[in-house]
Amino acid sequence: MSSRVEEIRKEIPSGVSIVCAVSGGVDSMVLLHCLWEHRDEWGIRVCAAHFDHQLRGLESARDRTFVRDWCQEREIPLKIGFGEVRQKAKADHMGTEEAAREMRYAFLEQARKDLKCDWIVTAHNADDQLETQLLNLCRGSGLHGLCGIPPQRGVILRPMLDVTRSEILDYASEHGIPYVEDHTNEEDDFARNRIRHHVLPVLKGINSSAVENAGNCARLLRSDDDYLESQAGELLARITDTGGALQLNRLEGVHEALAGRVLRQWIGSPLDYRSVSRILEHTGTTERRILEVPGFQLILEQGKLYRKTCEAADHPDVPLAEGVTELPSRDCMITVETMTMPEEIHSSFSIFYLKYDNINGKLICSSRKDGDRLRLKARQCTKKLKALFEEAGMTQFQREQVIVIRDEKQVLAVEGFGVSEWAEAHPGDRALKITIHRNSSDTGETQ
Repeated sequence: MSSRVEEIRKEIPSGVSIVCAVSGGVDSMVLLHCLWEHRDEWGIRVCAAHFDHQLRGLESARDRTFVRDWCQEREIPLKIGFGEVRQKAKADHMGTEEAAREMRYAFLEQARKDLKCDWIVTAHNADDQLETQLLNLCRGSGLHGLCGIPPQRGVILRPMLDVTRSEILDYASEHGIPYVEDHTNEEDDFARNRIRHHVLPVLKGINSSAVENAGNCARLLRSDDDYLESQAGELLARITDTGGALQLNRLEGVHEALAGRVLRQWIGSPLDYRSVSRILEHTGTTERRILEVPGFQLILEQGKLYRKTCEAADHPDVPLAEGVTELPSRDCMITVETMTMPEEIHSSFSIFYLKYDNINGKLICSSRKDGDRLRLKARQCTKKLKALFEEAGMTQFQREQVIVIRDEKQVLAVEGFGVSEWAEAHPGDRALKITIHRNSSDTGETQ
């Protein structure tokens, strides 16, 4: 690995502080040693972080003590964390490996902040890369999964992805670097271990450069994947309207490789092949459809696709008080301020000025209810909200998202339409200024 040090150097920015994830195993100890040895030359500040998953009893305590002592001898700042992985796995209905990974990365991010570091570095190597590619292949992954482990994800750097495990072992021997062994790595209880023990030796027997070649393959696939993702992003920007709806009909005839990426980017979370295919079956559909995908309910209306999380399916009435009220189910917040109505200020589609003395009882944020009516001064007539929504050509989904401000007797204002004439404040009146702050516009202005 000595010949690889300069390659590792290229992956580490100069003049930064980094926290190295250290388990005590050979991979992470070699990486920490390499970083620490070259800290002055590379102009970096090196810290370390060790997470105890509390899965291996005394062996876990041994690893923790080993890492602590090694870092203390070299005055390397170290952060140690603990986690009840089995408890989390059971509570969240996930596998032990998945729970451990989630807790470990959450700890590493907190350690980065506590140690005032810029980056987290992990010791994933070329063998890990091939193992991951094979695991994803077995799971039926597409191109993105076959890219394996990315060299960078957010503030996480993986500078040893081109270094093989045999090179790491040689470096440890050459520099006399101590490390501890995790006995569970020798067991076949986990799929990754079975691939490591039984599949990789066969592949290396077929081609001694199998690990290195897999790394080259991952780089080529990442390049293709990056290009397709960028093309999908450009297309998504063109077919998403100002309210955030996806014009699904404009994906008709688009190659599935691109269309699937557009859908995944728009959803903002992974979608399996089956879910993507089911959605794309409706590119030419104009009737209303409700499609369920993991974590989301999708509503198709007039060729447009709207999304809402399963948790956000219903919008309960929420009392409003002076200050800020968060509305998670609507992905927005409402501010209420008491003021004297000034001259030359008028209500808008999302900012309302209500005459304080005309409000009966509690102020409430709600959705439209059967029979709701609104009298707009500009129209000089009272209309049911249902009729106003129909005139505006609003889909059912858009209607469900509209915020209605009411008191205990009647409607005061409607997002996208305005304030009821009788509730409108005039200059000099004591007024409530109500502002709807949308993280992303769901309804748009209707007038």
